[in-house]
Amino acid sequence: MLRQLIKDLRLAPLRSALTGLSMLIGIVAVILAVLAGTIGKDYLVAINEQLYGRTPLVTVSMNSPRLSDADDFSRLADAIAAKNHETAIILNLDTDITFSPGTQSSGGIKGDVVATTPGYSSIYNLPMKSGRWYAGGERSTASIVVNLAAEQNLPKDSTAYAKTNQTTIATPFTVTGVVNDGRTDPTIYVNAQALTQYMRIVSRSATILWLDFPQLGKQRVRTVVEDILFDSIGGSVSGVQTIDNAQSYESVITVMQIAFGVCAILLLFVSAIGIVNIGLASLESRTHELLVRRALGATRASLIGLVIGSQLIIGLSVSLLAVAISACAVGALPAFLPSYSPLQPPAFPLAAAIAAVSAALATSIIGSLVPAIRAARLQPALALR
Repeated sequence: MLRQLIKDLRLAPLRSALTGLSMLIGIVAVILAVLAGTIGKDYLVAINEQLYGRTPLVTVSMNSPRLSDADDFSRLADAIAAKNHETAIILNLDTDITFSPGTQSSGGIKGDVVATTPGYSSIYNLPMKSGRWYAGGERSTASIVVNLAAEQNLPKDSTAYAKTNQTTIATPFTVTGVVNDGRTDPTIYVNAQALTQYMRIVSRSATILWLDFPQLGKQRVRTVVEDILFDSIGGSVSGVQTIDNAQSYESVITVMQIAFGVCAILLLFVSAIGIVNIGLASLESRTHELLVRRALGATRASLIGLVIGSQLIIGLSVSLLAVAISACAVGALPAFLPSYSPLQPPAFPLAAAIAAVSAALATSIIGSLVPAIRAARLQPALALR
């Protein structure tokens, strides 16, 4: 039977090729449409995490006169990290700090200076272009990380010299890495623990970033921070805020996925119509052949199996080819993304591939069913005309 089906397909190679091409376009289009929707969703989430942090995020504003002391600040940082390792402290500096690539530089790099603890990189989506983020055990290491906009003046492994308005001697800091933070202005991330140790700075307030997993709620986080302050360096909490920007783009993601899903269904529907049309057209050209087979003793069931079986062989072959092409496209996608892109390479949409292949095979059966029934109804006596 299989040999007969393959031989039957070889009798009309152009017809078989057109049927397979129509099906191939439909399957690949469905997989790529779903993949495009997934990439769009992941991109929005990645950009949001890059600029505003992962969610749910609780920010705690606090005040303490002892934040500028190196030992006290380290004690506070250790106590908070012991409660939740996905936390960071950002010092609100009352002292202006400028970084320059040389000790004799008159100006300094114009940009933002973020004095924060190492956990900052776990709060935000900050892919490294080169080097590394300063580690938690490097509190005594004078290190900074710069973003892409500041890399030109402070490349990796270079030395940046920090000064304040009250100091005349510059303090050297090593650039340990270059990060993609999504900002267009130069930004320097300095190890806050080393900053309090090596430079005289004034900081009476700070912001604690608390990634709320498992979710405690902002009131519970406030209580925990107040207890830590009471047991460590003293101070007070001035405000607590929950930052969750997911709702701002969830509606966009929903609309995007619906749009791509509708496009995928329409593409598959167009492919199905093409298969039906090709099947009906081939039946017209094969009418005499099928009549002769019927007159020579072929049963109606064998004619139905011949027509449907041919379409199924094409469907199975094309489905494997379509999945292979789609897998290659997904595998090649990381080559078009920079290594420091906030967007992670997407996984192959296996569920979409299974659905597309199943729908294509079902379309092959349904699309060939009408021609098969019409072929079975042919009367052998017509072959004598």
